[in-house]
Amino acid sequence: MKKIILILFVGFLSFPSIAQEGAFVGIRIIPQSAWILNNDDFDSGEFDFGIPFSVAFSVAGGYMFTDLLGIETGILYSPQGQKYFFDNNDEVNIKNNYLKIPLLFRLRTEGEKASFLFNVGPEFGFLMNSTIKDETSGLEIDSENYYENFDFSIAIGFGTSILLTQNLYLDLLVKLDYGLTEIETAEGKEMLFDYQNNGRTSSNNALAGFSVGLNYVFGKASASGPSIIK
Repeated sequence: MKKIILILFVGFLSFPSIAQEGAFVGIRIIPQSAWILNNDDFDSGEFDFGIPFSVAFSVAGGYMFTDLLGIETGILYSPQGQKYFFDNNDEVNIKNNYLKIPLLFRLRTEGEKASFLFNVGPEFGFLMNSTIKDETSGLEIDSENYYENFDFSIAIGFGTSILLTQNLYLDLLVKLDYGLTEIETAEGKEMLFDYQNNGRTSSNNALAGFSVGLNYVFGKASASGPSIIK
């Protein structure tokens, strides 16, 4: 019995894990729900909030300094905004499309075929265009002057990284973003919500999504870990 336990223990120690060290490139598809958060809107009682859905996508690249620690950046296209429902059955959609540049720390655990993955870091968002549409009447206006051109947010992702082949990894992550900067301009507060002289509280972007990413690692993945084979 002791010999069996010893053999199993040594076998466990000698079982290799897959290394991810080196450069990688990838793509991301992110179904998401994004909101514009404002305390005055929540307290007003003048309208209800819809749950807007969109799909973001990006190209990414990075470098794993070790099997466990690396960085990731890329270019992310993210449709965001807010949906409002009024008492007269009017539905108004605010659509703000951003081009974002993330700078993420990439942390993972060891694993033979799959590992836990955690990403965290800032995202620098640049407003590409903005529209407001009354879905009842069909009226749509350009609202770029109502929103700031830049948004700074913090992004967090957690999930798993799965080895598909020697060079391909699949990342499945829950992704959460929260904007730290005011996104409405003074003109937007006055024209859209009839607030003047900074009487309206700050409006911030927020979103939750599920990121599906495929990565190509340059060079072949290698086995790491102790081995009794010499």
